[in-house]
Amino acid sequence: MTARKAVGAVKAAAVQLSSVLQHFPPIQHAFAYGSGVKRQPGLYDNDDGSTSLPQTATSSQDTSQAPMIDLIFAVDNAKEWHEQNLAKNPGHYSWLCRF
Repeated sequence: MTARKAVGAVKAAAVQLSSVLQHFPPIQHAFAYGSGVKRQPGLYDNDDGSTSLPQTATSSQDTSQAPMIDLIFAVDNAKEWHEQNLAKNPGHYSWLCRF
């Protein structure tokens, strides 16, 4: 892969991942890893060779075969960030944390 193609792939991934990050409170740095980050043969339903991120499985789908993206976030204030995220995304947390 040429340097130009690599830069283009990184930029495309950044644009696609930014759509995921908009669902969270402000984040200073984010790192993504997992089978859904880099295109892998056999994990994608599309046959057109596109490099778009795969659709994530819903709770009604079999998640054992779906590509996954894991995220690591760096934030300035973890307690404040989790308070905001709990308000915005309560389903991300166990019911035990709401006591």
